[in-house]
Amino acid sequence: MIELGLIALAALMYSELAAIRRRQRWILKKIDRLLDTSGVDQDELLSPELRTAMASGRRLKAIKRYREETGASLTEAKVFIDRYGKFRE
Repeated sequence: MIELGLIALAALMYSELAAIRRRQRWILKKIDRLLDTSGVDQDELLSPELRTAMASGRRLKAIKRYREETGASLTEAKVFIDRYGKFRE
């Protein structure tokens, strides 16, 4: 009986987490659009360590640093660093 309750609770928590992640992705897309249209220099939003890694072409270090600073997934960090790298050129 207790096991069934725990399974139901886990399913509910998983569903809630999925909803939070969907909302987070939506918010991040909005932020990206705002940054793209705002004219804000994106260098100002990055730490000196991350800017140094990008400027020196150290892609893997930049991805690692971005993940540490933001909590982004590996995929999200790669996308950001690749996009930012193109932005810098």
